[in-house]
Parts: sequence; structure tokens; C-alpha cells
Amino acid sequence: MKILTTSATGQSIKIIPRSFVAVNNIVIRDEVTNESYTYSNISTSFTNNNYATISVSGSGMVDSSGNTILKENRFYNLTVNTSSDTIYRDKIFVTNQSLTNGNYDINTGEYTSISFDDEYITIWVI
Repeated sequence: MKILTTSATGQSIKIIPRSFVAVNNIVIRDEVTNESYTYSNISTSFTNNNYATISVSGSGMVDSSGNTILKENRFYNLTVNTSSDTIYRDKIFVTNQSLTNGNYDINTGEYTSISFDDEYITIWVI
């Protein structure tokens, strides 16, 4: 699973594809709305460490109106295609939370502790 922020630009995705060939496009599908967005204006760099780095050029991951498609706390499906084949699939989770050691905390900002004392009253009935 890849973790991205809601920012439309300046993000890159590192993948280990099935084959190291030219990438034609990537498809990102929102699992909530089931809308798919195809991006052909991508830059890809391959390294000798057997992974590829993909980033969307230009205005980034935006819809036809120029708004970012990445919404907070949503899951997306990522598909990386060549001209004839799919070479990579994965899930994307979007959060603006700063990750501690790469871990997402579902309760950040949600839990508040209640302060109370441990005094109690005992009533004796005779």
C-alpha cells in the first residue's frame, strides 16, 4: 500500500513493476465514488535497485476542473500500464497526518482522556 497526501503535485510513487519497460499511463480509481482518472503525462525513472519512481507531471493528480482528486482518509486503486500490458497494481491511502515511523494512527485527535479522582463514598445501611 502506498500512502500519499491530498496535495495534487510533488508526490512520487516507488514501485517494483513486473517488467522494466516504458510506462504509458497510470489509472487511479477512487473506491468510494468508483471514478477512474487516467494520467498519461507521467515521468518515470528506473534505478538499478530494481524499482521505478513514477510522478505525474504538469498540474499533477487533478480532475478536469483542476481540483485535486486525492481526498483525506480515502482508498484508491493504482494501476500502471504500458502500451499493451498492466505492469503494476496497488492500493493508495490518502492522509495528511504526519506518520510516526511510517505508521498511521487511526485515533489521532479523536481520543481525549477524562480526568477524575478515585474518591468514593460508602453508605452504611443498618
